[in-house]
Amino acid sequence: RKFSLTGKVRLAGRLAHLLDAKMRLDSSRLNGGITLALRRRLAFGASIDLDHLNLDAYRPRERAGEAKAGADEAAPAAGAPAGAAAPAVVPRVPLAFLNDFDANLKLRIGSLNIERTAARGIRFDGTLSGGTLKLRQAVIGNLAGTSARIAGTVTNFDRFPVFKGTFGVDSKDLTGLLRVAGIDTPVPPRRYGALKLRGRADGGADRVKLESEMTVAGATVKLKGQVQALGKTPSVELTLGASHPELSRLAPLLGLDFGTGKRRLGPFGLTTELSGGMGAVSIDTKAKLAGIDLGIRGTVTQPMTAARVDLAVNASHPSFVTLMRLFDPGYRPAARKLGAARLSARVKGGAGTLELAGLRAGIGRLEVSGDASLALLGRRPKLTAKLAAGEIDVDSFLAPAGAPPPTRAARRTPPRRGAPAPAKPGAPAGAASPFSATPLDLAALGGLDAELSIAAKGLTYAGFRVDQPRIEATLVDKVLTLRNLGGRMFDGVFALSGTLDARRTPVLNGTVRVSKANVGKALFQAAAFDIVGGILDFEMTATAQGRSPRALISSLGGKGRITVRDGVVKGFDLTAVSNRLKNLRRATDFLRLFGAAMGGGATRFSTVDGSFRIAKGVLRTDDLRLVAKAGEGRATGFADLPRWKMDFTAKFRLTEHPKAPPFGMRAYGPLDDPKRVFKFDKLQSYLLRRGISSGLQKLLRKAVPRAVAPRATQPQQAQPQQQPQQQPQQQPQKVKPRDILRGLLEGILTP
Repeated sequence: RKFSLTGKVRLAGRLAHLLDAKMRLDSSRLNGGITLALRRRLAFGASIDLDHLNLDAYRPRERAGEAKAGADEAAPAAGAPAGAAAPAVVPRVPLAFLNDFDANLKLRIGSLNIERTAARGIRFDGTLSGGTLKLRQAVIGNLAGTSARIAGTVTNFDRFPVFKGTFGVDSKDLTGLLRVAGIDTPVPPRRYGALKLRGRADGGADRVKLESEMTVAGATVKLKGQVQALGKTPSVELTLGASHPELSRLAPLLGLDFGTGKRRLGPFGLTTELSGGMGAVSIDTKAKLAGIDLGIRGTVTQPMTAARVDLAVNASHPSFVTLMRLFDPGYRPAARKLGAARLSARVKGGAGTLELAGLRAGIGRLEVSGDASLALLGRRPKLTAKLAAGEIDVDSFLAPAGAPPPTRAARRTPPRRGAPAPAKPGAPAGAASPFSATPLDLAALGGLDAELSIAAKGLTYAGFRVDQPRIEATLVDKVLTLRNLGGRMFDGVFALSGTLDARRTPVLNGTVRVSKANVGKALFQAAAFDIVGGILDFEMTATAQGRSPRALISSLGGKGRITVRDGVVKGFDLTAVSNRLKNLRRATDFLRLFGAAMGGGATRFSTVDGSFRIAKGVLRTDDLRLVAKAGEGRATGFADLPRWKMDFTAKFRLTEHPKAPPFGMRAYGPLDDPKRVFKFDKLQSYLLRRGISSGLQKLLRKAVPRAVAPRATQPQQAQPQQQPQQQPQQQPQKVKPRDILRGLLEGILTP
């Protein structure tokens, strides 16, 4: 808008001098002088002081349609024949003009505004001669809180400029610098603290050696290497190293959240070696973070255009439990030590698809191997994997379920007299539910689609073992479909299928079938009774809906049936009860009968059979039946899974004592530690009646003769000889009711 220039001009031969120059450009003020050498190769010298300059004010405004016009310039000219070859494009070399003149420049700028940012304290002192720029000093005193300086030489302007010298950058607060650079950070930039960068370069005609060190956010980053063949196809040999004394402080600054709070994770270290050119680059990376050792080695072809990778990846951690606690600090598996975690694979592919060949993973003694691929194009990435595994002990990876077992003192506590009233489903629980009310985080199911096939040597879960299990599952749009989870279980066949729909409120549907399984271990993990042998057939269909494990269990519904043949149930001995009833000598023997025979031992049975139904998490049966050689039992009751309690009532009849009434047993309380109460009132009355009958027979032999016998008389003292006198004859004594009762009890209670 406004411009003025004053000064003194002096000409001497081929030299032109502008002395004491004073220039005004709007509000900017410039003072200095210029000397111009008028010869075939232009040369000049200048010393200039500029107080300030706002370059933003002189940038042209973008007019409507300019962007479209710029795009049209690249289109073929009108009337050009179709398929005509485009004219050759000569690449521009922006600094090549510096080879056309020589200069000696001293420049000082108080403030320079560009992109709405002020750079202050700018100083430049350098000489350009014969295509070589010697920088005695190039400084930016303050650019958004950051200072920078360079000293050295720059050459090779017509090709790839090379620098030989030193450089440095310092900043107490990165807020302004990152804003100017347009870089968004996961945390406020001031949390990164101070920045310090020092480096040197040694450039030649065809190569540049680099060496630099930067500290920021407590981390140290080092770069060392060289760039070669600058005039042709550049190639690099670089080594990058990074370290930090404590990863827990660095991770949040990088946007990583391990959920560890203030827990220490240990040091972080990274070393990467790069070598190669535009056609292919070799990579060798080693890293250590939070105890994880990571290695990546291989090549990247066409890194600047259509990059494709061929990398060998290896990762390991000395403790799987410690590794899991990085993501879940409360992780407490049943097995305290699960061993080391390891992973290796060959990663191949490009932007569209990655293949994982020779995949091998392990946790302790668990080994998994196979192949996988990841398709990256489409609405969601899709993972396809076919894996094989050894023994998988799921229980060892999960937290122990249920309440802890009772202490010895609790076991010695005698039961209260009398049987409590039967519990009702839905009543307040006596034991805490093992099912968490924390909402399930199923967001990961929406991150990708998957098609998985996994075969293993063995699988153990919830106390059950499946031999040679096979899993076939698909995941599409947050719907997980388990087509088959099958194998051999206790020498039988096991199969599970179902779906988990996590698109809204999670909905679970499933079917379980077990056929002709040999129950070689406890089927019912309860202290009251366990089926420890037999041939099992089991089937169940179930459905549930809820956002947490507790909600899913509370909504559980379905039905099923269980049949076990030719087995053994432990916890009571019906045969012992039957045999002892044959040999009761005292009626009071029945008091010891149940303590021994029904407090332990085992009963062989021919069949255990029954159906059950599930509603709102409560499993109920009305027809559970046990058939054994010595007797038969029928049970009814329920197991309330949300409240983790049970209440079952069983009645037993003794086959060898058809006249004896049944006796009962009630199992109630926590599912994993129920109590037992026996009900034998009718059997007690029966035994008493049988005892009275035998006692009456003894009474005829003992009680009655004793009742009519003469009473014993006191011995007579010796008397002097006298005339014998006639003694009166004694009368029989009457039988009193109390004597009859005494004789009766003696007949019952004694052999």
